[in-house]
Amino acid sequence: MEPPDLPPRLIELGLPVDGAVPLRVLIVEKLPEDAEQMIQEIQKHGYVLHWRRVSTVAEFQAALRSELWNVVLSEYALPNIDGLGALRMMQKSGLDLPFIMVSGSPSEEQAVAAIKAGAHDYLVKRRLGRLGEVVARELREDGERRSRRREASSVRTGEEEVRRLLALAEHSRIELLGVVEQQRETQERLKLRTSALDAAANAVVITDASGMIEWINPAFTELTGYAGADCLGRNLRHLLRPGGSEDSFYDKLWETILAGHVWRGVVVSRKRDGQLYDEEQTITPVSDEAGMVSHFICIKQDITDRRKAEEQLRKQAALLDAATDAIYVCDSELRVSYWNKGAERLYGWKSAEALGKGINDLLWQDPVAFAKAHSALLERREWSGELKVRCKTGETLSVFASWTRLGMDPVQNNELLAIETDFTEMNRLEAQFLQAQRLEGIGALASGIAHDLNNILAPVLMTAPLLRGRVADPEDVAMLETIESCAKRGANILRQLLTFAKGTPGARIPIPLRNLLREVELIIRETFPREIQILMEMPSGIWPVVGDAVQLHQALMNLCLNARDAMPDGGTLTLEVRNVTVDAAFAAMTHEANPGPHACLSVKDTGTGIAPENLSRIFEPFFTTKEIGKGSGLGLPSVLGIVRGHQGFVRVSTALGRGTTFELYFPALPEGKPASPSGRDVPAARGAGECVLVVDDEPAVIDGLRRVLMGHGYRVLSASHGAEGLALFAQHRDEIRVILTDMMMPVMNGPALVNAVYSIDRSVPIIGMTGLPDEQHVKGLENLSLAAMMAKPFSGDKVLRLLDLILRNSRA
Repeated sequence: MEPPDLPPRLIELGLPVDGAVPLRVLIVEKLPEDAEQMIQEIQKHGYVLHWRRVSTVAEFQAALRSELWNVVLSEYALPNIDGLGALRMMQKSGLDLPFIMVSGSPSEEQAVAAIKAGAHDYLVKRRLGRLGEVVARELREDGERRSRRREASSVRTGEEEVRRLLALAEHSRIELLGVVEQQRETQERLKLRTSALDAAANAVVITDASGMIEWINPAFTELTGYAGADCLGRNLRHLLRPGGSEDSFYDKLWETILAGHVWRGVVVSRKRDGQLYDEEQTITPVSDEAGMVSHFICIKQDITDRRKAEEQLRKQAALLDAATDAIYVCDSELRVSYWNKGAERLYGWKSAEALGKGINDLLWQDPVAFAKAHSALLERREWSGELKVRCKTGETLSVFASWTRLGMDPVQNNELLAIETDFTEMNRLEAQFLQAQRLEGIGALASGIAHDLNNILAPVLMTAPLLRGRVADPEDVAMLETIESCAKRGANILRQLLTFAKGTPGARIPIPLRNLLREVELIIRETFPREIQILMEMPSGIWPVVGDAVQLHQALMNLCLNARDAMPDGGTLTLEVRNVTVDAAFAAMTHEANPGPHACLSVKDTGTGIAPENLSRIFEPFFTTKEIGKGSGLGLPSVLGIVRGHQGFVRVSTALGRGTTFELYFPALPEGKPASPSGRDVPAARGAGECVLVVDDEPAVIDGLRRVLMGHGYRVLSASHGAEGLALFAQHRDEIRVILTDMMMPVMNGPALVNAVYSIDRSVPIIGMTGLPDEQHVKGLENLSLAAMMAKPFSGDKVLRLLDLILRNSRA
């Protein structure tokens, strides 16, 4: 029975509409030509047909599920499906449609069986001319049957109600009145429910089991544009369906609700004007007393704007996730409510892990600093500054945080929007830059100190040998040798300092590595803690290498200092040198190695070792694992640069807790001889009264040179700056054979003096002297044609040999 207060259909299927009779016919037939003949016969009676031919069980079942039909025509006997089977399938599906059996080879038994099974008629194919009349009759009788069933149902219900009321009246008149009142209240409740549906904000539509619309509320008309006259009696499934690629989705939806299941979801629907919109639907099946689905209640809501807003939010979230900065939001209790991909990448916490967690416990290494920053945020609504953050891995980062308070109340309902940038690398680069600036300053300072100290050491080195011949007491001779040795040591220290600070190259000569190791041993035994045991392994017959002794000394000292720092509680430091012949196979497996004879210097400690994750970075400039202020990160890069500058290579082996070994390989000279440490055995050449002009602003240097030169047969004229020297040269032009001049002087410097002298007489040889580390640090030297250049400090023997060589060349 239909709901009593719901309006009936306006259009019954099978009745004429706009002068034509629409009809949907399902034909179960193997032969297409027989199906077309049936259609032609039906069309003769003025029907507008939508029809489908099926010939298998699967096709028939799919057709019953997917579409609404007015009548079914079926061949009695088919290879894949027979008419009686098709009839039973239709009846089992709950559909009550006119079913007409057609047979090409009729028999009385077939006709009786078909009618008994429930077929509405039985026709012979050769008499199909009656088919149109039979279809019209069956459609009419179907409508009448439906009407009678509704009336009978109403009558039965009324009769049952009357009998029940009479029985109740016999039992008690008061109870009968109560029942009447209860029925009235039931009707009132039904009216209230209908009124509630009419007033509902969401669209509500009620259909029968086939999807035919029986009732709609005003919200449905407002949503879709269809009024009652436009849609009652029409199939909801086809009314709003947009068509196209969505058809398969709607077919599955229909199968779900036909099976009696509630369906909820979002679909695309079409309004009366053709506009498509996103719709959220809930379709609920309603069953009758027999448990069969009799109606569907569909509740609809337009969510187009909401989905657009959600899509906009998704796009905005995608943009936030694409940002390299960490962006997150905290509620007033400082619990994380939003966490972007940038925060995941920077801090290591996934969004699912961070959401709902307290940000103070999650990130901040210094809660006091965080609390101070948060208090400032509550006061000013915005705060920015640098903070230390603890990542998921335990690593500490420096971040620049920009915070904004979203709420207005300084106490409640305040959300925190944070945008944070990783400043760790930037701070490291800034520290490196400052370190480089400090090193540059050290280099400039070292150059100035070197100039002054070299001028101080030069007279000592020049005059000490002069005193040696005048002293007979062995103890006095020993003291003079000590003074000379200390002066030379000071000069070497200056060169080492300049090599580290400014990269000044030294002379490349054959070097005995055993002597180099002995010098390093003396230093580390005197300066390293006594808890460190020092072992030396220096076999005889070690091949010399061609190199800069100062740089090799620096490389060994850097490695020894690192070894000392790796053994804070003591240990063993082993220095070793050995001969190694690198073959082609070893060279192929070792980066930067070349076949041939090599000398290997190794520094081995029993300290903490190098962590595997740091091993690949130990030669990076400014990389250090030491505490701030205890390491610059330049030691090992300097070692690698020195070794590569000598065409060698480095190998490292390490184990955590067991120590580290650095091996420095240098190309060696198996047949070479080390350079002679001194030339004392060869007597210095003497002059023959030649006049030498000495120009220097250091009186001690002038005095030392005067004593050396005059003691070896030369005459000396001296000046304290270039202008004075130029005047002396002009006065004694015919006497002066050689000029020795400093490059850095007041009034007139060395390059200006040289140019002035050459403008007068180009033939006078000039020897330059400088206390700076190399010629490139003295502006103007690159264009001078000097006979020679001597770096202070130098020995008296070196000056005498150079003068002898220049004078002999000038006489020749």
